[in-house]
Amino acid sequence: VEDLLVECEATFVLAGHGVYQAKSLDELHAFLDPLEIPAMVTARAAACIDSRRAYYLGQHSIFSHDRVNRVMEKYGGKNADLLLVI
Repeated sequence: VEDLLVECEATFVLAGHGVYQAKSLDELHAFLDPLEIPAMVTARAAACIDSRRAYYLGQHSIFSHDRVNRVMEKYGGKNADLLLVI
């Protein structure tokens, strides 16, 4: 993953409920904080990323497609060369 992160220009992260179930919140923040990769969470993972973090883009849900598309377009997600689903 580290090589991909160096090579890619528009990385985007989508964090899911598995992060919460695995009690891996600290590990997720340790990964995202220094890199500040734009990240969204799924509806069931709302507590996985602190909303005060600069890279946090909000929550994706089945009712937010227009908003999610606008956010992803702004932060390169629609044209991401690397999508990390965690």
